[in-house]
Amino acid sequence: MSKEKKLKIDETKKETPFYYETIGFIAIIFVIIIFGQLGRIGQILNIFFMVAFGDWYWLTVIFILFFGLSNILTHQRFDFRNQRYIGYLICTLGLIILSHFSLHKAIINDTTGQSYLSLTWNHYKNFITSSNPDAYRTLGGGIIGGFIFFIIYYLLGTIGITIVSVIIIILGFAMIINKSVVDISKYVFARLKDVKKITGSFNRYFKY
Repeated sequence: MSKEKKLKIDETKKETPFYYETIGFIAIIFVIIIFGQLGRIGQILNIFFMVAFGDWYWLTVIFILFFGLSNILTHQRFDFRNQRYIGYLICTLGLIILSHFSLHKAIINDTTGQSYLSLTWNHYKNFITSSNPDAYRTLGGGIIGGFIFFIIYYLLGTIGITIVSVIIIILGFAMIINKSVVDISKYVFARLKDVKKITGSFNRYFKY
């Protein structure tokens, strides 16, 4: 019984406001270091996130900021199963995959004869090691987005990637606003009808 009581006491000690605020501020400092590229560590972390997640890497860093602010403001454990946070990550994934088209076009137009994956990897390696990284600034979806992009591209082609990415983004957005895709579709169509009515009234007005 004494051991169980000690464990309970230890858990309650960990779950003090100071504990959550410490985690939150560490996360925020981590974000500042990445965005500000503070020192050598900041540069390495910035490059890591850029290579991993591509042009939209900052969305993943923003998620870390959400994590930090949530700990500071709520003094509770961050709920990674929260529907809105999951939706945010899903939406980010869709954007990362879709953004890889910028690098994909450059790779398929390459005439060196290397494989798709080799060219992709060499591009990111050159971005890391080059003295002029701006020459390789187009990062697409990063290694993660590029890998998923390649699988979908191999299975479904270019149109398939676009469709899958858009569906992922819509599903993520639906989870963020806590609305079903059907409700969103109804809302969009209703707004389109309103716009059509307004434009129609303008046309009738200027006609006379």
